[in-house]
Amino acid sequence: MQVVIILKVEDFVLKWLGRIACPFGKFFKNL
Repeated sequence: MQVVIILKVEDFVLKWLGRIACPFGKFFKNL
């Protein structure tokens, strides 16, 4: 059960990191 919870948390974190990193990636490309 613990493994499933860890995978769900990891997926959630990766989604948020992607959302936060996306604008930064576009910003740096425009520099």
